Amino acid sequence: MMTLSNEKSSEGRYVFISKNEWQAVVSAVRIARLLFAMMLLGLCLCTRDPYHSSPSDSFDILRTDFISPPDQFRFISHWIWNGPVTENEIHFQIREFFDKGIRTLIVHGEDATAQQWSAAKNTADSLGILIYAEFDSIGQFDPETLGIANWSAESCSRSSGFTALKLAAGRARQAGDRRVLMDLDRIRTDVSFQDLKYIFNQAAAHGANRFIVHSRFRLLGDSISNSLSFSYHMPWWDIFMPVSDYSARLMMTLSFGEPVRPALVILPDHRGGGHDLLASADHLQKELDSAIEYDLIQPAQLSGARVRKHEISLGTAKYQRLVLLPGTMPLTESHSLIEQFAKSAGPENILDLAAFVPPPDSVSIHGQTGPDLESRLADTLAAYNREWIQKFQITCSNRMGLTHQRRQLHDGQLIYLFNSTDKVIGGKLRCEGEAVYNLNCWNGRISRVQFSKIETGIQVPFEVKPGENLLFFAADRDSFEITSREESSPVRETIIQPEVEPRVMPDYYNSWNLIRVEDSDPFKPVKPDRFSFQWPRQMDPSTLMIVADCRRQELMVNSMHIPSIPDAWLLDRAFSVYSIGEAVGTGNNLVQIPGCERSYGLIGLFGDFLLVRSGQEFKIRPMHTLSFDAWEAEMPFYSDAVSYIQTYNIHRESGKYVIRLGNWSGTAAEVLVNETPAGLIVREEEIDVTGLLRDGWNDISVSVYGSMDHFFSEINRIRGLRPPRAFGLEEPFQCVKLAYDRRGPDS
Repeated sequence: MMTLSNEKSSEGRYVFISKNEWQAVVSAVRIARLLFAMMLLGLCLCTRDPYHSSPSDSFDILRTDFISPPDQFRFISHWIWNGPVTENEIHFQIREFFDKGIRTLIVHGEDATAQQWSAAKNTADSLGILIYAEFDSIGQFDPETLGIANWSAESCSRSSGFTALKLAAGRARQAGDRRVLMDLDRIRTDVSFQDLKYIFNQAAAHGANRFIVHSRFRLLGDSISNSLSFSYHMPWWDIFMPVSDYSARLMMTLSFGEPVRPALVILPDHRGGGHDLLASADHLQKELDSAIEYDLIQPAQLSGARVRKHEISLGTAKYQRLVLLPGTMPLTESHSLIEQFAKSAGPENILDLAAFVPPPDSVSIHGQTGPDLESRLADTLAAYNREWIQKFQITCSNRMGLTHQRRQLHDGQLIYLFNSTDKVIGGKLRCEGEAVYNLNCWNGRISRVQFSKIETGIQVPFEVKPGENLLFFAADRDSFEITSREESSPVRETIIQPEVEPRVMPDYYNSWNLIRVEDSDPFKPVKPDRFSFQWPRQMDPSTLMIVADCRRQELMVNSMHIPSIPDAWLLDRAFSVYSIGEAVGTGNNLVQIPGCERSYGLIGLFGDFLLVRSGQEFKIRPMHTLSFDAWEAEMPFYSDAVSYIQTYNIHRESGKYVIRLGNWSGTAAEVLVNETPAGLIVREEEIDVTGLLRDGWNDISVSVYGSMDHFFSEINRIRGLRPPRAFGLEEPFQCVKLAYDRRGPDS
C-alpha cells in the first residue's frame, strides 16, 4: 500500500514512500518532539521568572499603539433607551459614540422593535462598533468569570468599591483573564475632566483596566435634579475625546504584561470579627496599599488554593508571601492553608497584622491604630519590602497615599504611581533596568527621563501631584530610540500685557437662557394654560424658542398657532420645542397652551438675550459684552462655554510662549490661538502656544466649559435649595514668555 506524501522532489513532482517507511518517520518525529518538549520544560522550570510574559507583551509593541490605542481598550457604554427612539436618533447617537471613543455598546431598550435593533446593528457594524442587546451581554460580561467590579462614581461608594475592585483584580489574575472592568454608573452633572481623571487613576491603581459608562436618551427621569450620564446634551461633549484617549492609553498600558503581586492578603471573616476589628482591618489595608504589592482574597475562596514548592497556588496565580488581616483566623480554610504554608515556606513569610491592632479601649472612633503601632507597622512593612523585593524600592517623605503597581513585560517592567492625597509626593524609585521612560497618557508622548546608575540597577527621582499619576517603563536594555524631553528651568519669565481689555462672550447664545415666565414657581407641577412675557423694543426676536413639556401639542403666541418642531426636544422627550420668533412683537406677548399636561412644570424661553433679576422674576435685556467677574448674573441658567478673549501684539523671539490660568472652575478649559485649538487644561497645567502664534496681532481665548449642574442648580436655587455652582475664570489668564539659557528649548 502506498501513501501520498506532502514532500516534493527537486523537479517539483510528488514522490511516494511505503506505509511502513511513513510510520517509521512519524514515530521518529514524535520521539524527537517529546524529547525536545521535556528539555524545554526542564529549562523553563529552572529559569522561568514567576512573572514571565510573552514577547507580544513588549515595550516596542506598546509604544506603537500608545498614541492611538485599539478599540478593545476604549469605553463600553450601557446605552439605555428610556422610551421610544427614532431611527434618525439611533444613527446620530451611534456616530456620536464613535466620535467620542466609545466602541462597545450594550443596548437596554425594553420596547425596542426588530426594526430599531436592525438600524442600530447596521450603523454600529458600519463604524466597527461592537453592539449587544441587553440579553446577549450576560455571557460577554459575566462578573464571576471576568472579574467585573461595579463601582459607582459617587463619593459615598468609593471606600467599599476599592475592596470589590481589588477582589475582582485578584479573581481575574487567578482565572488567567487580563480584563478587569469597572462600571462607572451614572456620571454626576457637575463632574469635571479632572474628576474623571482622578476616578480613572484611582481605579487603575486598584486593578481596573477598562471602564463601562452609562448613556441615556431620556435624561431627567422623575426628577429635574436627577444625575445625567454621558450624552450629547452635555456642554462638554464636543471636547470629550482627549479624556477618552487618556483613559484608553492608561487602560491599554496596564493591560500589558503580568502583574507583579507576590503577596496574598486574606480579608477578615465577617462572621468572626466585630465592628472594631473590621474597622482596624480596613485601616491596615490602606497601609498595605502604600507599602506592598498584593492580591486580596476572601477566606471562602481559599478552598481552591494549594501550597506547592514554597508557594501558594490559586488558579494561574502564585504567591510567595502571606499577609493576615485581623479576623482571618476563625475560618477553617484559613487555618489549613496557613499551617501548610508555614511548614513549606517558613513562618518568616507570613505577616500577621493582628499584632498591630491595639486593645478595644484604645481604638479611636475612626478605627485607627495608635501612633506607636502605626510607626512599628511602617517599619515592619519597610523591612519586609527590603527582604521580599530587594531590587525594587520606593523612598519618599510620605508613603501613605502613594499607591503603586508593577507589571512585568518581556523587555522590562511598567511602574505605576498614584497620589491619592491633596499634597505633592516626591521621592526616589530604585529598580532594575538600563534606562527609564515616561509614558504620558494625557498627550500620548513617551520620553526618556533622567536617572542615575546604582549598584542594583537605576535610581529615578519623581514627583506626583495630588490626584495624578506617573507611569514609568524600566527597560532591560538601553536601545530604544526615544529622545529626552527634559527641559532646563527658564532663566526669565515675562508676562505679556494684552493690548485691550478682556472680552467675555458666551460660545453659544441659544443655550440655556431660561426665563421665569409666570408668577408662581414655574418648576412646580402646575398646569396653567397661559403666561406672558415682555419683549424689549429694538431687539430681534427671530431666535426665540419656547421649550415646554407639552408632548408635541400645538401652542398659541398672540393668537398665532405654533406647531412643535418635528423630532426636536430639550432635556427630556416630554419637552417640545417651538420656534416663536415670527409671532413675537414689542411689549407684552401672550402664550397659550390649551390642554397641556405639564408633568415637570417647566416652561422656558430661549434665545439671544440676557436676564436681569428683579426680585423673584427676571427681565429680558439685549445682548452686550459681558463683565469679566459677573457674567453669570446676566446668564443665570447658561451652562455651555464662556470665552475670555485677549488680544496681544507679539513680536516673536527665541524661547517659549505659554498660556497660564489663575483660579478657575468648570469642567475643562480650552485654549485657542487665532481660533485654532491649542489644547485642554483640566487642572493647573499651562499650554504651550509657541507654534500657533504669528508675528503681530493675535487673539487668544480661553473657553471655560460648564455643566448641566449650573442649569439645574439655578432651578433648585429658585426652589429654595442649594445655590448654583458658578464656572469660569476668576482672574484674567496670562500669556507668558519663557526665556532659557543655551540648553533650553528653541535656543
